[in-house]
Amino acid sequence: MALFGKHTAADDPAQGATPLGLAPKSATSGPLFKPQVDPYPKGAEPVEPAPQAPVADPTPVAAPAFSQPAPGRQYDQTPSSPKSYPKTTRAALRRNQYLGNQDPWQVTQQNLLDLQEQITQTKAQLRQELLDQRSCLRHDWRQQTADLTPASPEHQATVDKLQQQIDTLNEALIKWFGTQKIANHVYFNKKRHYFLLDTTLRDLSGAQRALFKSLRGFFQGMQIPLSQLSTDFDANLASRVQQLAQDKLLTPKAAVLNQYRDLQELDDTVKFKPDIPLSAEMTKEHDDEHNLDKVYDGNQQLVMVIAYLGDQQIQTIAHYRADRMISRDIFDANGAVSSTQYFEQSSNERLLRENFYRQDGSLVLIKSYQENEPYIQLLSRSNVLMAVFNSELELTLWWLRHDVFNSETSILIPTDSPLYQPLLDIEDLKVEIIPILADYQAHDDITSQLMTLDSPIDSVLVTQQDAKTYLETQTQRELDVSVLPEVPVVDEAANQTGGVPKF
Repeated sequence: MALFGKHTAADDPAQGATPLGLAPKSATSGPLFKPQVDPYPKGAEPVEPAPQAPVADPTPVAAPAFSQPAPGRQYDQTPSSPKSYPKTTRAALRRNQYLGNQDPWQVTQQNLLDLQEQITQTKAQLRQELLDQRSCLRHDWRQQTADLTPASPEHQATVDKLQQQIDTLNEALIKWFGTQKIANHVYFNKKRHYFLLDTTLRDLSGAQRALFKSLRGFFQGMQIPLSQLSTDFDANLASRVQQLAQDKLLTPKAAVLNQYRDLQELDDTVKFKPDIPLSAEMTKEHDDEHNLDKVYDGNQQLVMVIAYLGDQQIQTIAHYRADRMISRDIFDANGAVSSTQYFEQSSNERLLRENFYRQDGSLVLIKSYQENEPYIQLLSRSNVLMAVFNSELELTLWWLRHDVFNSETSILIPTDSPLYQPLLDIEDLKVEIIPILADYQAHDDITSQLMTLDSPIDSVLVTQQDAKTYLETQTQRELDVSVLPEVPVVDEAANQTGGVPKF
């Protein structure tokens, strides 16, 4: 913060100083009005005149008279002896030379303006420091009070001390700013793990890419990695993430955790060579336009279609019978079969079932799309049924609670995500949820929910300064709010991942 010089009494002309270029008038001296000659050229130090012996004059001396100041200049009209120039006058002379011969009142006025600016900047700094400290203390207080079990005396003493410190900060806010109802900035702890949660990383819209860029800059400025959580099945997630990193949409050192990859226990360091069931009588025809091979049996009936990603990597193998697809194997980037889809042998090729495998080939998930069958079955490595889920959402919430959430995790999630409200409905959720509110006016129901007394949300990120002001003034409780850096939305094509396929 810039510091400004202070104006002191030593810089002001003292009472009794001799006006610049003037001398006392006596009855025997020369003309009443003398030419105004500056005895101190620019850059020269004023030199005290040599003392002169008094001249005896028997004639009565009239009271001293003073010439009027020249137009545009103002002088001290107090008479004084010409024998000396006080120190304050010499300082004023030097100052006027530096400031372009400004009048003293102009210098004083500028000093006051500088002081006002310094006060404004100092108060802004104080406000920031008070809010930052209160945000940190509130974060610690929430962590200490998250456990509903009876607290020990030592634990309660810690909570009480935190509350006392918060009260002291509130008193300072009231003293200097007239209110304590000022939203804290969201506190981010470098010891915690922060994840951005959404259903998918594929086909990001322009608005989503802008949000990713904004979050990247926000977290990179704090030197905190923001990892990614996605919940959809994506056999080519590794390629997609690499493209997002090249587009500078992810923070450095960010981890990417996916629901299906985690359940399938994928290890990217283990590579496999796909086993393609080709017999001697089979023939292949390559389709350069679509980058695939068509495999025919000895009767020239289509039995397989092998689709490639790039030159070598097999993406899918579709199996046919009587020119109709009956199943399709989906391979991951390591060459292992990640999933198999089974279709109804009819013209519509309706999907009947999906099997998902661990990397060792054991079955981990069965998803059935037929009536009177469990929708999703979770199996152990030894093929024992572990759990049944009636929806993809149930599976996702189970996975998050069992494999992701812990007391050191914070989840950032857009308020328009299909997972946002279900997360808030989880009872005894021991994880910090930080919503990202993109348009508070378009989502007025969510905005109102954030401000209610019974809301489980303590911190929120917004993309508009107006949203912060609105939440700050309208909320019924303490709510920490930070504004993300603004990034323009670029209207790009739907598929933003450089041609990475949908599987």
